[in-house]
Amino acid sequence: MKVTINCSEIQEDERTALARQIEDIILQLHEKAGVDISTMAEVIIPDEFDNELVAFQKAHGLDERGRTHDDSGIAACKVLKHQESGQTCQTVFLDKDYWLGMLLSGEKSGTDLAIHLLHHELAHVQENQYAAEIFGDDFPLPYMNNLQALLRGIARIPWEEYYANRTAGGTMPLEHACGMSGLYETVEYASTEMDSQVASYRYHGDIESLWTIGIELCRRLMYAIGSSLGYFHYNKAFFSEDGECIQEAENKVGESLGSLESVWTNAAEALDSLYSTYPKWQGPEDLDDLAEVILQAFNILGLSPRQEGEGVYIDVPFRDDEIVGGEEL
Repeated sequence: MKVTINCSEIQEDERTALARQIEDIILQLHEKAGVDISTMAEVIIPDEFDNELVAFQKAHGLDERGRTHDDSGIAACKVLKHQESGQTCQTVFLDKDYWLGMLLSGEKSGTDLAIHLLHHELAHVQENQYAAEIFGDDFPLPYMNNLQALLRGIARIPWEEYYANRTAGGTMPLEHACGMSGLYETVEYASTEMDSQVASYRYHGDIESLWTIGIELCRRLMYAIGSSLGYFHYNKAFFSEDGECIQEAENKVGESLGSLESVWTNAAEALDSLYSTYPKWQGPEDLDDLAEVILQAFNILGLSPRQEGEGVYIDVPFRDDEIVGGEEL
């Protein structure tokens, strides 16, 4: 594992010293937190994050392009899984302006948060490695015409964030320990946007377009829920003497989510159960309880998909429970 710093404003000798500092942080996280970094090939802090990230993705034949960038913000870190000489490797990209800026801020709160974010990315590295051992190449792609595969694929999203946050919870600075960043905004956006899209669908009738939008909104909703629950469950396990108070706070969050309270509650149960057995899973079927929660989220958002033969049938019921038709993709 090596650290490469491509920042033009940092002198060569300073880059060498900084790379050693980051290597030391990674080794400490490996030794003290037990994070497995055996598949990590490199940490890269590029001069131009987006351009160098896309170039790396293209050079290694990766389908994904760029980093996450939506209304919840821009990702400051990115883990990429790729092949090198027939071996699976992982490379971590860190944003110089955000991540490195915090590390070198001279303020303990900034340095601590930078270390936690790196710990979070290393937890993703570890989870990716475990997932490869469990699923190999057999994990089903989320085909649009296979509902179970789609639900399992979406279930990986909250699971990965839950795992990373719960695993890296020990380095989360106390002022950020609630882990609620973006949850309420995402829930509000997913609900109101889905209502708007359903209303538009009543006029244009394009079920495929509505289903595609619904999948993306559900993915973002479950990402936020999994992320927040990961911190809650770390705190509940670590601060066991305060377990009842933390559980009460978790319940209050669920109550504040309105119609999606049951999704929060059922996701909490499914994710905690998955974490208790990980990585001793049998295969994709271990995600089925969480996949049921994903289906529940779709229903509450206004879409009722079901498998019919080789296709997925999408029903879009009226809110007043009038019986309406659906369409098959």
